[in-house]
Amino acid sequence: MPETITGLLTEALREALARAGLPVPEVLLWESPREERHGDYATSVAMALARAARQPPRRVAESIVTHFPSIPAVERLEIAGPGFLNVFLSPRWCALALRDVLL
Repeated sequence: MPETITGLLTEALREALARAGLPVPEVLLWESPREERHGDYATSVAMALARAARQPPRRVAESIVTHFPSIPAVERLEIAGPGFLNVFLSPRWCALALRDVLL
């Protein structure tokens, strides 16, 4: 089990890509959006994979969202612009993680 939130998200994203029959890159990058309305984490993996998948980036992102496993840490995923994938963490999961850190 991954020890970081980005490790957890990466594991889930790898699973979604495999389920969707999309290429799974060796390295998956996450960023923290500047604006809160764009979620807690974001990735541009759909745009990076579009050429190899021979699909528009937005369609790749839609496939990722469809195949993303349900995990307690993630409340929802949103697609923004041409294919950015925004991840919103579950407030309950965040509260439990914070409690674990403080104890």
